[in-house]
Order: sequence, then C-alpha cells, then structure tokens
Amino acid sequence: MGAAITMAYKMAIIPHLDELTPEGEAIGTINTMFLKSNPDGSRRSCGTNTGCIGVREGISANMPDPATYRERPGFAIGGGGTSRVAIYAFQHFLEC
Repeated sequence: MGAAITMAYKMAIIPHLDELTPEGEAIGTINTMFLKSNPDGSRRSCGTNTGCIGVREGISANMPDPATYRERPGFAIGGGGTSRVAIYAFQHFLEC
C-alpha cells in the first residue's frame, strides 16, 4: 500500500513516518509514502521523494550522451521545492 502526498503535506507528513529514504531525507519533502515489511511481519511507514527520478529521466532523455555532462555545472532556476529536487538529481544521478 502507498499514497501520493500533495502540496501542503509534503513536509508535514515527515514526523508521522517511521523512515525516510535517502532522497526524502536529503530533499526534505515527501511526495510518496509506502509501507515496508519488517522481518517480524510488522510494517513501518516510509517516505520518499520521486521527483528527482522525473528530473533525471527528463534530462537524460534529452541528452545525446549523459556521460559528457558529468562533473560539469548544472543550472536550476528558482528556489522552491522543485529546485531542491533538481539539485539533488544533478548531484546524485547526473554527477554535476
């Protein structure tokens, strides 16, 4: 089971979750919640941010060879939540 988390709740949900993925923790907002099973059969609620995957795929699909952009500057316009998502994608997936 999972859920999509929309604006106004993307930060508010965090204290109510048992665990965050590295993406959710680094970006600081959650747009997807899911349940993970523990070895004893109990479940814990987890949060992640999948927006960085969308940014990665959108950029990679339009690059002739993504490897040529590694260790080169990335450019994000704005300072809102989507900028944090883009910067995370630049650093962790595209290695800018």
